[in-house]
This record gives sequence, C-alpha cells and structure tokens, in this order.
Amino acid sequence: MPSLSPGESPPVSEAKRSKVLGMNLGVVGATVALIAAIGLWKCNFLYCRKHWEQISRTRGKGEISLSPTIANPELIFIYDILKAATSNIRADNKLGQGGFGSAFKGVLPDDREVAVKRLHIGSSQEGAEFLNEANLISRVQHMNVKLLGFSVESSERLLVYEYLQNNSLDKIIFDTTKSSSLGWRERYEIIVGTACVLAYLHEESDIKIVHRDIKASNILLDYKHGPKIADQSHVSSRVVGTFGYMAPEYALQGQLTEKADVFSFGLLLLEIISGRKNQSLGEDMGFLIERTWRLCKTERALEVMDPTLEGSYLWKEGIIVIKIGLPCTQAAAALRPSMSRVVWMLTNEREHSYRVKASDNHSAAADPSSGILELR
Repeated sequence: MPSLSPGESPPVSEAKRSKVLGMNLGVVGATVALIAAIGLWKCNFLYCRKHWEQISRTRGKGEISLSPTIANPELIFIYDILKAATSNIRADNKLGQGGFGSAFKGVLPDDREVAVKRLHIGSSQEGAEFLNEANLISRVQHMNVKLLGFSVESSERLLVYEYLQNNSLDKIIFDTTKSSSLGWRERYEIIVGTACVLAYLHEESDIKIVHRDIKASNILLDYKHGPKIADQSHVSSRVVGTFGYMAPEYALQGQLTEKADVFSFGLLLLEIISGRKNQSLGEDMGFLIERTWRLCKTERALEVMDPTLEGSYLWKEGIIVIKIGLPCTQAAAALRPSMSRVVWMLTNEREHSYRVKASDNHSAAADPSSGILELR
C-alpha cells in the first residue's frame, strides 16, 4: 500500500463513490417529488377556491354570498359531470322524492355509483343557506352520514351521496311482497342504528344538527341492511319536512329543537315494527300512533306488530321496543326522551315496567296520543 503524504486524503473506491452519488440523487428525487405533490395540492385548492369565487359572482337574482372558508374543497363536484352521470337528470333514473327534492341514480367517470339529490331552492337566500349547510354537513364524521360532495351551478343545488343497492327502507317494509325479507333482528338493528346516528348528530357531533325529516324513505340500507340517514338538506329557516311525521310544536308553531327528530323517530320505529304507514290504516283503525296508544293502554300492545314477524321475537322484546317508541311520540316535547336516552334503553337488557295514564289536561280515552307512558 503506497504511503500518504501529510494532508493527503486516502483514495475513495469507485463503489463507495457510486453509493454516495446514489444517496444524493435519492434525496434530491424525494425532495422534488414532495415539492411537486405540494404544488399539485395547492393548484387543486386554488382551482376549487376560484370555482367558489366564480359561484359567488353569479348573475342577477341568483347572486349568492359564500362563506370565504371552505371546510373541504375536495367535496365540490363540477355540475356538468353530475349532469352527465345522471343522463341529464333523466326521469327514469329517479330513485325517489322527498320534502327537499328528488334523488337520481348516477355513475361517475370513475364508475362509482352515486345518488344525486336535486334540491328545491327558489331564493338567493336559500341558496346561501344551502352552501352553509353543505359546509357544515361535510364536517360531520359518522359512517352512517355519508355526504360525498355537492355542486352549485346558477340556480341548481345538488348533493351527492353514495348509492346503496337496497334503496330506502320504505321500499321494503311497506311492500307486502318484500317486507318478510326483513326479520325481527334486521328491523331491530335498523332501529338501533338510526337512533345511534341521531344521538350522534344531536349530542356528539362538533356541529349539532337537527334533521327535520326523519322517515322511512330517508333511511337508506346498505347491502347488509345497515341504515344510513339521507337528506340532511335543510336549506331554509321556514318549516320544512313531511306532514304526518312532524312534531306538533314544529308543524304548528315552527319551534325546532332536537325533540322534533325524537318525535319522527318514534313514529318511524312504530312503522318499522308494524310494517304500516302512519296514515294508511283505514278509518276503522285510525292513525298508527293513536292506535298503538290505545292498544298499549288496554295491554294489547303486541297487536300492532307486523304479522310476518310472528314467532321471531320474544314477548318481552316486542313490548320493550313499543314502550320505547311511544314516549318519543308524546305531544309535549318536554316529555320525550333524548336520543341518547333512547339508545341506552334500546341497548340495555334490563326489564322495564310500564303503564299509561292520562295527562293532566286531556283524557287519554278521548285522545290516546295525549296520554303519558311512564317508564320505570
């Protein structure tokens, strides 16, 4: 080995030199990739922000004022893409209609199937409220409240949800040829799942949300019949919802609290276990709520149950579910339980006793729904 003079570095092998060079190139490559990724994200963000700014400068009567902060710009869908996905929002793609608008099936360019909700919005004020509501709903983090995005184009307001093959609950439980496919256990899980979502929206979410239109057609079912709540499209300060499902204080006086959802949930529960709509019973039976109160008062509550469920549930199970649903439908909002209380009662195994008494101001015999069901 040749001797080195003072201050002279030892020679570096070719292999070592190549290794060092490779490491340097790797660091440079990773840095460039990171900068490129940041650049792409920024371009996408600026594009979405520009899109919102263009919307805020809409012409004439359609002019709306947008919040400068967008919770998640990735939720913005281009209107033309949704229009093409639904074949120009064609009638034969219609999935259903609710109090806030109609839903249409669509297929996105990436082959994802979606449900596109086209809202009924008339004024510029309602348009602005829609954007605020969509912004709020997009911040809700719950697996059973899934908003994929929304779109604004002139007077058009669209919400995009995941498409569920089993469609909505009403298409099954109110169809005598299909209702038997939902046994007691499936119906019970739908009741509990819906109650859990509402409890989350009312008490656990960062943003308190009152749905205002809980009914069977707004409960979507996945391939396992798991419930997902649709139609959180509450874009107006006026009274909205579906008559027959609205709490008395909300329908008559416009007083909105989470107890309005509790009332609608109680009615939905009775529809699920009976397989009947509240207003489809015929004159000899009366409305579902009133009939259930009368049967409960005379200790014949199980007569309200869907005959196809006979033999699939225990007597105690049926009674407990009925007596949990009925307090939710009481005329006085203060007497209705919270949704978290409902969830606790549905998932707690201990036996309850119950009795029905007349309220102080009304006779339960004359008006069964004015009675008070006491849980002890």
